[in-house]
Formats: sequence, C-alpha cells, structure tokens
Amino acid sequence: MTDWLEELRAPFLTASVIPVLVGGAVAWAALKDLWGMDWYLFFLTMIGVVFLHLGANITNDYWDFLGGTDVINRNRTAFSGGSSTLVDKRLSPRKVQRLGQAFLALGSIVGLYLGYLLGEDGWIILLLGMIGVGGAYFYSAPPLSLASKGMGDLVIGALFGLLVVLGTYYIQVRSFSWEALAASIPVSLWIAAVIWVNQFPDMEADAASGKRTLVVRWGVERSIEVYTTLQVGAMAVIVGAVIMNLMPLAALVTMAAFVPAAGAVAVLNRSRGIYPDMEPAMGLTVITHLVGGTLLCVGIVVGA
Repeated sequence: MTDWLEELRAPFLTASVIPVLVGGAVAWAALKDLWGMDWYLFFLTMIGVVFLHLGANITNDYWDFLGGTDVINRNRTAFSGGSSTLVDKRLSPRKVQRLGQAFLALGSIVGLYLGYLLGEDGWIILLLGMIGVGGAYFYSAPPLSLASKGMGDLVIGALFGLLVVLGTYYIQVRSFSWEALAASIPVSLWIAAVIWVNQFPDMEADAASGKRTLVVRWGVERSIEVYTTLQVGAMAVIVGAVIMNLMPLAALVTMAAFVPAAGAVAVLNRSRGIYPDMEPAMGLTVITHLVGGTLLCVGIVVGA
C-alpha cells in the first residue's frame, strides 16, 4: 500500500488544487454572492481535475521508466526524477500503466458528467476536458511525447493554469472573462516554473535517453534566465491586472510570494544550476506556487 501511495505523489496535487481555487475565487467575485456559487459543481470540478492530475503523474512515471530516463537518473530528488517504485521493481510497469489509465478515465467520466449537468453550455467543458486529457496523457506518452519535444513546460503551464482556471470559472458563471484570464496567467507561469526548475537535476539523464526538454536544448545559463523571466513575469501580470482593474487592489498581497521566488533565483544563480547545490531552488519554487496561488485567492475574495 505504501508503494502505491508513493506512486500517486499526492503532495504535488497542489498543482491541480490551486488553479481550481483561483478559478473559484474569480467566479465568486463575479457572482458577488457566496450562495451564488454552485458548490456541488465546484466539488466535482476539483475531483475531476485531481483525477486527471493523478493520471498524468502515473502515466509520466510509466513512460519515463519505459524510455530509460528514470532508470539512468542519478540525481533523483524529492521533486524530480519520478517515484522510485518502478526503478526499484516494487511495482510492475503494467499495473502502474493501468492505474494511470484508470485515473484518466475517472477524470474523463467526471468531465462528461459536468458537461451533462451544464446542459447546452456543457460542450465548452467537454472541449476543455478533451484538451486536458490529451495533454495529460501525451505529455510523456508516444507518439507525441510532448515533454521530449521541448513542449512539456508550455503544456503543463497551459493545463494547470489557463485551462483549469478558465474551466472552473466557466462552470460557475457560464461565460469567460478578462478577469479570469488575467488570474490564470500567473498560475500558469508559476507551475511552468516548477516543471522548469525540476529539469535541472534531470538534464544528464534526459539528454542520454533522448528526452530533449528545453532545459537540455538551451543549457543551464539560458535556462536560469528563462526561469527568472517566469517568476518576474507572474508578478508583473498581477501588477498590470490591478492597474487595469482586472484584479482588486487587495490582490497585491500576492507580491509576498516574490520572496521565495527571489530566493530560488538566487540559489540557481549561485549554484549555476548544478545539482545538488541548486536543489533548494526546487522547494522554493513549489512554495512560490502554493503561497502565490493561495494569496491570489485571498486577494481576489477580499477585494470583492
């Protein structure tokens, strides 16, 4: 049982919980009524997104093991390199593959049910759900293997930011808005930064196994610059959104997340991206995503 729990990598589910909360916060502000929210639909949204995230985690583990990336990785950390259950032969690849497929199927069923509940507006959610399932599966799986083609960061940023925030908002309000789009962008950038920094310790194994991520393609120095741009960009979007009245002034409380973000940038520059000295940057990036997303929710709700 412990091995299966490790395979789920549940501590990283904040990546799916945060965008649902942000989308819900923007919807709550738009509806201007706590009881205007359909909490049953919100709960279903959360469950569906979490199921898809679990399916993506497990599927990624399976294909990285099959491709040899995790097998030859000497720099596995608490944040990267996948779980060790397959490498240590504690779980069978076939069972892990089936579990990943089961979670993707469960997430799809929840999405279909949400589409049914929304009636004539449901086709939007079905479309977004199809994109989410496809992105979650083909992030690692052939024939697309998006991560190996240098598109993994873009895909995860779009799925666990833009798509989930807008989808959650739409389920409640039955429309899209510039406010929801503005809130989704920093969430996308924060989770893209998590994926980005996690690739530094994996560079050697990724390159050797043919997994050509952008960090592998561009090298350490340029990748540190991109990481810095992601973190600064997230804060700049929030400030710009406040100036444009797309977010309330209270959303500036999110600037507190720049403290761990700046710490991560400093660690990366000081360590020149070399493992294990750069490892604290990975933890600080996860903290930035969690704190930033939480404070963004608080700022939006308080400002409303």
